[in-house]
Amino acid sequence: MAILRALHRILAHPLTILLGVVLGFVVGFRFPAFSARLKPVADVYIALLSMCLLPILVSALVWGVGQILRARETQALVGRLAVVYAVGLLIPCIAGMTVAIGFEPGASLGPEAQARLGQEIDQAPSQQREAAGGLIGFLENVVPSNVFEALSRGQFISIVFFCVLVGLALGVVRAPGADETLGVINTFYQTFSTLFGWVLVPLAFGASSPTTSRKPRRS
Repeated sequence: MAILRALHRILAHPLTILLGVVLGFVVGFRFPAFSARLKPVADVYIALLSMCLLPILVSALVWGVGQILRARETQALVGRLAVVYAVGLLIPCIAGMTVAIGFEPGASLGPEAQARLGQEIDQAPSQQREAAGGLIGFLENVVPSNVFEALSRGQFISIVFFCVLVGLALGVVRAPGADETLGVINTFYQTFSTLFGWVLVPLAFGASSPTTSRKPRRS
């Protein structure tokens, strides 16, 4: 057990991870043919990391919001948290509008650059164009019509919106099993957090396996 703990400390050390990243760059550029054979290993490792992130996000949001509303120690802070959250959203909006109105980015572009930019916007996917349709367009992209589809596609804004609503409902519902449900969700979060910790142990090896590489040069 002592050897395993020592090995874990070495593999989880930031210097080891940094060494893995540097080694990945060196292998990718100096030995492209060999790095191409390592790519499936890196892809599997990235898939393992992604597999843990979504369950952690969902369970942490639902449990956190629900627990804030149900715990007596934090119930009095809900109003303040809502105000701080609203102000936190409002500040970057005001800053962005101020910069756009004050500096007018893009106003100095010539006719050719403006035409090119217009072509890029026209060629953008329809979902990206719909997202710019004001408040209603924004809400249409945030509110998921099918939460399972949003989960499968990784639409994080829609997932966050759904999780916050579920957490609010669990926080105010008076059903006998609400606290137990939050406990189960917390256990779910702890489980995937532990699994994520296990996956992070070989991070240095995953970082040293290039995910992209140049094609081997022909002689």
